Amino acid sequence: MSVLEEFSQELVILSTRLIGEKVLFTDTEGIIIGCSDEDRVGELHEASLDVLRTRQSGAHDTRAASGLKGTFEGITLPLEYGDSLVGTVGITGDPQRVSQYGQMIKAFAEMMLRYRAGQFQRTQKERECQDLVRQVMHFNGSDEKLEQIRAQAESMGYDLSLPRAAVLIRAEPGAETENDGKDNTAEEMIRQYFDRHQYICAVPEPRKILALPTVPEDRGMAGLLEDCRALYRQLEAVGFRGVICLGSMARGIRELRESCEDARMTSGIALHMKPRPQVITAEETLMERMIISIPSGRCQGIRTALNVLNDQRDAAELRHLIRCWCENSFSISDTARAMFIHKNTLIYRIERVERLTGFRLRSFRDAMLLYMAVCIQQYGEQQE
Repeated sequence: MSVLEEFSQELVILSTRLIGEKVLFTDTEGIIIGCSDEDRVGELHEASLDVLRTRQSGAHDTRAASGLKGTFEGITLPLEYGDSLVGTVGITGDPQRVSQYGQMIKAFAEMMLRYRAGQFQRTQKERECQDLVRQVMHFNGSDEKLEQIRAQAESMGYDLSLPRAAVLIRAEPGAETENDGKDNTAEEMIRQYFDRHQYICAVPEPRKILALPTVPEDRGMAGLLEDCRALYRQLEAVGFRGVICLGSMARGIRELRESCEDARMTSGIALHMKPRPQVITAEETLMERMIISIPSGRCQGIRTALNVLNDQRDAAELRHLIRCWCENSFSISDTARAMFIHKNTLIYRIERVERLTGFRLRSFRDAMLLYMAVCIQQYGEQQE
């Protein structure tokens, strides 16, 4: 089905409203595909055949129309898209009277055709990008699949051997984003910061946009990170709340799949960080990603201790203390400052955690075990 055929009846309605006359559209075979009288759809409009052959407008009065199949008094004009002839438009009525509308309706129809064709091409490109990104994300490592993905990318004009990095733009849970993360304004902003020729972007899930831009040749990963920060500021100005996560640099499909996974895991961690970062790289969450990769069955002893804390009324506060204590180098002063509490209060809470769990926070090994348990609970169980 041609683009013209897809919206011809809608175009008939708009044209009829515009000029108050009956209108029809045909395909390149002269078959009516849209008409004010819908019963005529599918019939041959014989007057269109000569117009299609010559690419010249034609007029037919009552006498001339009577000798042409499926034709009434009126005018017929060719419709063009680029250098191609895509059909005709016919206006019913006295030729002298309706000819004043001919060029206007022709121009209107061709303008709508260009607009709809552009929409169709964009939609088709989006679908192709969605599928390509999905294939990369779920690449199984086989040589056969590798060649299939490479060929698919090349057919779309993409070179996946160029250095790239996954960039995941993720809105925070519950954030109201137009069209579930498919907002055209956000999409256009993202395009501004990445190489348009090699731009690959998809929406793998609601509230997520995954781009696979090339790494700037002159600025490297630092330049891409800088672009992501500038992008965040623009998105924030239009109400975006969330995080932008940058995966590791990749060369080729295998590494690109890993970069996508890095960005996905990083986003799950970043949304629950306090304070939450705006832009973060996978390297900055390396420790957290290593921790949550530990099988939960291997951490039963630590989890038992953590469950004791979870039973306390102030469990969230105690877990926060463990994180702050480790992330502030086991410093009483720095941890108290980070938690906005007095040093004596901090010391009391540290001693309480030690009594409840049996782990000594002033022991590096014990403190890190508890830290890992808190991270596994906070991040591992919240990965989507």
